Amino acid sequence: MWVGQFALCLPSAILGMPCAANKRGFRSVLILAAAAAAVLGLLMLADHANPVNEQSHIGQTVAVIRREGLFGIGQIITRKLAMNFKLLRYSVWSKALLIALTVMGASFIWPSTFIAWLKDNYPFIALGMKGGRAWFTCCFHFQ
Repeated sequence: MWVGQFALCLPSAILGMPCAANKRGFRSVLILAAAAAAVLGLLMLADHANPVNEQSHIGQTVAVIRREGLFGIGQIITRKLAMNFKLLRYSVWSKALLIALTVMGASFIWPSTFIAWLKDNYPFIALGMKGGRAWFTCCFHFQ
């Protein structure tokens, strides 16, 4: 539950930066990354404060970090990546999501005349599409 909420907040923040007329520079990205890490850390600690049988996997991560240190984080990342690759092999929806991400990303890297027109005439719709791409990316990584 906590990770799903975090995965929703991060793309909203990414989308909110240009909507608030802030320039997306290196400093803004660092501030966003630090804020995301702080929020995730607080959620982990809050969930870890629950009794063991009521903790989610995000709260149990704190115990793994305390027991195994940074090596435990590496094991968690490796296990998550292995599960993502397994889902890609067996799930049609993961493949569809990856294809949609690729197409949306390509449409903004090499814009067609329609995307260029959309950016010029309806910039908030274009930002919404970029925010959707960010949200899908977070969902794919945090699933």
